[in-house]
Amino acid sequence: MPAFFRPLSELAAILALIAAGVVAWHQYWYLHPEHAFEFVTGRPLPAGLRATAYNWDINDNLLHVGHYWMLTGSAAQLRQFPSSMAVGDSAEKSVYTLRESTEDARYALPDTTALFGRRKTEDQVVIGYENNAPRNSWYWIFDGETEALYEHN
Repeated sequence: MPAFFRPLSELAAILALIAAGVVAWHQYWYLHPEHAFEFVTGRPLPAGLRATAYNWDINDNLLHVGHYWMLTGSAAQLRQFPSSMAVGDSAEKSVYTLRESTEDARYALPDTTALFGRRKTEDQVVIGYENNAPRNSWYWIFDGETEALYEHN
């Protein structure tokens, strides 16, 4: 092999190793959605809630990644989730608190079939929340109030 190909082959090997690491990392998150939740959001899931699925998607034209979790728990636990995600000491003082916004949330519901293989529609949203961060995060509670979807941006 000519000498000038050696640095290119070394670079290709490094890039392949990085790509394999990223794929392995995401595969781990798919298998352990609670760990993905804590890593991405910086906080553990609130008591009583379980993440049953995780996925991510590029959700705007600037290659920004949104993270999505399907959550299960009791109706009371699911309804407590927005206040547990408040930034800072007090939910009332936080600028980025998830606040009820059901109509907007219905409009913003992502394609859950593509994300999780489970179809959820706007009609199934019982209550929805959003925050007013520079990139809105969203939260939807579905019919039966035992399952919810959280989008972290």
